[in-house]
Amino acid sequence: MSDIEVIQILNQIKTQGRGTGFVSSHLKSQVRSITRGSSSEVKMKMVRLDPELISEVDDPTPEMQVIAVTAKAGVFRYLKNPCKEAIDITILKNPLMIAQSEHVNTIDLERAVDSNGFIIKDIKHPTEKMQISAVNQNGALIRYCMSPSADVQMRAVIYDESNIIYIRHPVRSVSAIKNSIDEELAFEVICKDHKVFDSIPMSCMSERILKEALSKNGLYIRNVNFPSDELQEIAVRQNPKALEFIRNPCDKLKLMTI
Repeated sequence: MSDIEVIQILNQIKTQGRGTGFVSSHLKSQVRSITRGSSSEVKMKMVRLDPELISEVDDPTPEMQVIAVTAKAGVFRYLKNPCKEAIDITILKNPLMIAQSEHVNTIDLERAVDSNGFIIKDIKHPTEKMQISAVNQNGALIRYCMSPSADVQMRAVIYDESNIIYIRHPVRSVSAIKNSIDEELAFEVICKDHKVFDSIPMSCMSERILKEALSKNGLYIRNVNFPSDELQEIAVRQNPKALEFIRNPCDKLKLMTI
């Protein structure tokens, strides 16, 4: 059968399937029967007709892959040698497909987890970087980390103390975990989600961390003893009501109340 005849058949199939939203199993079987030995042009037309048909194409070209996953990210499961662009598109549209694939590398898996932390439950052996990314998005996801490091545990507990119940072998108690948080980790977490401010011991707070937190919510100053003039100004600038929680306002703030 010539390519022209095959294309004519595909056009007929497309016409028959139009309006249904999908190509029936019968129509697909017709396509499969003409796949072997067909040209790239015919295979491309197949994929445009129905992205699922890429499963019948041996070693699809990057262009075919992109067309297929753009139309339906779920067909990524059929790709044994996915190209970079197909991976990028699938990470954006359906990162779960990346987690369930055996044909992607660790870097691509890490990018997928960055996109959606919940897919970590479908990754058999997530790296620490994947675990950190997932827990930073939702502390409860530590339940899917088999042997989380002390760093991962700290992050989960910072977001919610109750997450310790998901840790099979906690490195220490909740209070001990919190008190072991260093300045760098505290700053990283505050930058990502300032709402955890009240969960971080004040002993871990540096001027840099306080500036970052107060720039997001000036009312946090209620927990700061003897805030510097700069911290006071940052807090009130962010929320004028913060002035109510400052016991000894600096001269600049006093002038504002006159």
